[in-house]
Amino acid sequence: MGQLLVAVLLLIAEVGAAQTVAASGTKPGVQPTHAATTPAQSNVPSVFELLRTRYRFENDGTGRKEVVAKIRILNQMGTRQRAEETFEYHPLSEDLQIRYVRVRKKDGTVVNVEADLVQRPQTVVAPEYDLDEKRVRIPGLVVGDSVEYDVVTVFRRPIAPGQFFLQHSFNPGVANEQLEINIPRDRTVKVKGIPSLKTWETADDRRNVYHWENRIPESRPVGIIPYVPGRTPDVQVSSFLSWEEVGSWYSPETPIPASSRHRGFDDLQS
Repeated sequence: MGQLLVAVLLLIAEVGAAQTVAASGTKPGVQPTHAATTPAQSNVPSVFELLRTRYRFENDGTGRKEVVAKIRILNQMGTRQRAEETFEYHPLSEDLQIRYVRVRKKDGTVVNVEADLVQRPQTVVAPEYDLDEKRVRIPGLVVGDSVEYDVVTVFRRPIAPGQFFLQHSFNPGVANEQLEINIPRDRTVKVKGIPSLKTWETADDRRNVYHWENRIPESRPVGIIPYVPGRTPDVQVSSFLSWEEVGSWYSPETPIPASSRHRGFDDLQS
């Protein structure tokens, strides 16, 4: 719980230095971005041609995350690297739904993988850590194939009831990475994103949607983005609007001391 509070405080501090955005507020302008190009063949085993992450939150703090990916196999190492896909989730508060895993062959033929036949991990993580995973084996891959999947994580029990927050960093090895955050139109949130990303906003009568996109001209190895102390995530969104809201969630009887607050967030309130 302590680590979670630290993460939320860092998120509030960083987003607090940015703007408060109401769902009916001014739409941010579109930032310039490079035109998309197809990654060239290289020594990397595979490349994410598309990685689209969509969040949808409700006012009670519940929501969902959908990840759609397209990964092209570039060499024999890639056929082994992508022979199994692993999807993690937190079973005490989330449900994981694998909508599809499929292979698009070089000739355009689509082969569906039996996602219902999920392989359990060899080492089961202890329940108290609230972490589990599902693995899908993908047989018969050859160079030039593309692995495609659509996976949904349902947030059925919010960590902070009535609130939501997230941090996202774009992977420099993805050719076209997209992020979408969908919230109720009447909900005010704090939003911050780095200026190098293409960003825009859409809305209807009920929902407000924030979009970010990053494209790169050439392929590079894709891996987990390492944690770097002090590194600011590329995009941050929080429904917490004040230190008092954070304190009442974490400990109603113990307010957060002024010495622990971030000046940028306090300046925003004035």
